[in-house]
Amino acid sequence: MTVLDTRTAIELVEAMPALCTTAQRVATLLHGAGASAGAIAEVLEHDAPLSRRLLQLVNTRRGRSQPVTDALHAIQILGFEATGSLVRTASVTGLFKDFMTPRLLPLWRRGYVTAHGARELAQSTGIGEPEDAFATGLLLNLGQMLLWRSDEAAYELVRKAASLPGGDIVAAERARFGIAHVDLGYMLARRWHMPDVTVHALWHHHDPSHAGEWASHAALQYVADTMTTGLGLGLEPTQQVWPAELPKDLWTALRFDTTVLRRAAMEQLACVASFDGWYRTLADEGFSQL
Repeated sequence: MTVLDTRTAIELVEAMPALCTTAQRVATLLHGAGASAGAIAEVLEHDAPLSRRLLQLVNTRRGRSQPVTDALHAIQILGFEATGSLVRTASVTGLFKDFMTPRLLPLWRRGYVTAHGARELAQSTGIGEPEDAFATGLLLNLGQMLLWRSDEAAYELVRKAASLPGGDIVAAERARFGIAHVDLGYMLARRWHMPDVTVHALWHHHDPSHAGEWASHAALQYVADTMTTGLGLGLEPTQQVWPAELPKDLWTALRFDTTVLRRAAMEQLACVASFDGWYRTLADEGFSQL
């Protein structure tokens, strides 16, 4: 049995690079007095790969008639808070060059589709900032990627255990590794100084009622992720979104009606076509860490 002790798990997380200098500089500007779109755009324009990833994320927003082609325009459309969220996301995806493998392609696709669904759910219900929901959805599977890379054969056994009737991916990971992808996701989010809403939604998207004040955000990710699985995307078996799996008061608080869920599902289906171009750009570029 492959079991990761606490020290090994920490080493796995700490072996991941820190966010690039550009992302850190943008964060400093956003939290400083007198932040301006021009100053932030100037920083971004000195990191072409990160700027490309940011623009690509901006242009996945449904309904844009003309593509956004420069950082200043993107910031003016998004606003500072959403810009900060997407810059962090663009930076994080640039840290995963070693994970751009055919075997992990389903996890990348799953994160991409979940992110689009989560953003649509947030936009429809007013639960949090839509771009934070998008960023969190995109990052949900990073812990799985770390476990897979630590022992691919062991993780294949986890996947098979989770596919059995009544199987549970988190329980299977903890039985095999002693730690689950949600725990590693939490640790990574802390390492990268992600906002609390992302930290706790990553940690509790399989058990939202334990997320405290962030329960509705974690539940939103749970629903978006389960809808993605229902489309047959990811490593786990197809599931259905079933309200009974969430406490009644939490499901009620989400304010998800049929229209909201249908709109999110349509967004997820629509974005599948754009995944290949997004992924190819990530895989082919230089992944600047300047």
